[in-house]
Amino acid sequence: MKKILIYFILFPFLAFTQKQEKESIYIYFDKVDSKNRILNNNDTKILFYINTESDDIFIYNELKHLKKCIEYDSIKFQLISKTEAKNKLSIRLKKQGEKYMRETGKKWLPPLSIINYSDYFEKVYIYKKVDSIKGFLYEVDWKYSPIE
Repeated sequence: MKKILIYFILFPFLAFTQKQEKESIYIYFDKVDSKNRILNNNDTKILFYINTESDDIFIYNELKHLKKCIEYDSIKFQLISKTEAKNKLSIRLKKQGEKYMRETGKKWLPPLSIINYSDYFEKVYIYKKVDSIKGFLYEVDWKYSPIE
């Protein structure tokens, strides 16, 4: 009985701490940088390419994602570059690989077919400034999309 009681007391705490492992990231979209571009795929989707030399694409779908106007000063300290976001992703992938090897006893990783990096974060946002005071915050899916 004591074990069951302890489990019910600790379970919400453990669930909460595990959920905290995922963080939301806010990536700054510099519209002045010539390597960045935006494509309107159709009436409901916007595709963000940050540094077009890479294979990543950020997809905003108005049917499932949030878009809101927000003051730059309220978010500027949370904004990171795509490079910083890639570093955060790399750390998460490394931890996942270490966990897999620890749990399976294997010394190698299976081939990864990761196409949706958003799964590694609570939420992924792109912030695009409109002027010096405000901009739009887009919730997006971060996908790996090889250029063919």
